[in-house]
Amino acid sequence: MIVNPTRELLFAVIEQAVHDRRAAVSHGLIDDMANPIPQNKLRKKVRNDKHGITCSLNYFFYRGGLEFLMSVADIEHDPELIKKRSGEPHGK
Repeated sequence: MIVNPTRELLFAVIEQAVHDRRAAVSHGLIDDMANPIPQNKLRKKVRNDKHGITCSLNYFFYRGGLEFLMSVADIEHDPELIKKRSGEPHGK
């Protein structure tokens, strides 16, 4: 079987984004729309700058990043299902 390395890479990017979002949800770093929770509302101080990883999650999941990668990789899954699953904490 011949594997398309570009498609594999795009799958890995999506998989890592889902993992990162679930980790951020598990630690209470982002809200339901994958926006960072301001530092003053967090129990512990967490780096929350405009270039931090938690800021990019909203853009990826709610501003077309996921859909773009899925179209380029020709992935025929429902992006809303991926968004829903990625918003669950680890262990569910």
